[in-house]
Amino acid sequence: MKSAATAFLGSAASFFLIYIAFIRSPAVAAAGVFGFGWYSLAGPLAAKYDGPAAGMFVFLVNFFREQLTFLLVPFLAKTYRNPEGAIAIGGATTMDTTLALFTEAYGSDLGLAALINGLLLSATVPVLLPLILYL
Repeated sequence: MKSAATAFLGSAASFFLIYIAFIRSPAVAAAGVFGFGWYSLAGPLAAKYDGPAAGMFVFLVNFFREQLTFLLVPFLAKTYRNPEGAIAIGGATTMDTTLALFTEAYGSDLGLAALINGLLLSATVPVLLPLILYL
């Protein structure tokens, strides 16, 4: 699915920004961006790995990703006609909390694409984050 690949590539690109600008731990920076918005899992995993400050940082990165999705998608739906890019912003949240937002903004046909995107990304987070944090 194009939107899941776009989400992965966009997260990889934003890793460098997070790493350089905010936090010097590559594992914590990667956990922040590859949590794909799943803050209730990514934050506690990072806290277990590197303490409460790392957990709070990863939690906030993923929480703000979801909140930015709520802010940006209605605007993007009117000005930017690439739904795959908009779905990628939502990350794993596109299968649950932001699914109604995508359906409203882009129509019911895109709801299925958003659901599949969220399922794919949600399936990768429990596998990817422990690998990033503990290896």
